[in-house]
Amino acid sequence: SMPNSDLGLWMLCNFSTVAEVRKALPEIYVYGQFLKMLERIIPVHFAVHDPSGDSIVIEYTKGKLNIFDNKIGIMTNSPTYDWQLTNLSNYANLTNINVKSYDFNGETISPIGQGSGLLGLPGDWTPPSRFVRVAICVKFADPGKDASEAINTALHILNVFDIPKGVIKEVTKEGVGEDITEWIVVKDLTNQVFHFRTFENLSVRAVDLKKLDFGPGAKSLKMDITGGNDINDITDSFKKSGSAN
Repeated sequence: SMPNSDLGLWMLCNFSTVAEVRKALPEIYVYGQFLKMLERIIPVHFAVHDPSGDSIVIEYTKGKLNIFDNKIGIMTNSPTYDWQLTNLSNYANLTNINVKSYDFNGETISPIGQGSGLLGLPGDWTPPSRFVRVAICVKFADPGKDASEAINTALHILNVFDIPKGVIKEVTKEGVGEDITEWIVVKDLTNQVFHFRTFENLSVRAVDLKKLDFGPGAKSLKMDITGGNDINDITDSFKKSGSAN
């Protein structure tokens, strides 16, 4: 048995594929760990992927293990994964093709601006709305031709979900707390490169895991990811043209 906070480490240390994880999960007992700082048990669930593209969602609901094939490759905080798929059916009409003008009793009615095929896409930051929004983005975004393009696309999609400081607040007995996007990560499983950016520094940084020693006896390493300046002054990059205009 193990607390849910250890499940991720257990999977990474013992298995190489999603199939291996799926086979082993029914053999262990996972319990919710009480977090004193939050004064509650967090209902953690997991999305597991491997370089082959196989993906599952693991959820423990009412004491029962549930494993879902994650064919669309998406998960948000809550509710359960099967509920999210049912809710996604409410948005089956959305399309990336702009709607056409139509005649309304002799009056031509035209859509206002681009994106009319996606009118009705939820824009709030609740988990169900985020699930729908990312599903639509993933479905219609052009796939990258290589890792660099795929990472660029993933970063643009994640921009849609960035939470600025101050727009989401919660009143508790300790005071008013804020929810922000503290960091985002893009994991290239094929090339084993970990990309990230933080709230304070929007520059994308990368860690090539192939260059690190994960063997027995390897030293423990840590990195300070805070701070840094993501704004570069490029004024001096202007070049004088050959003629005055």
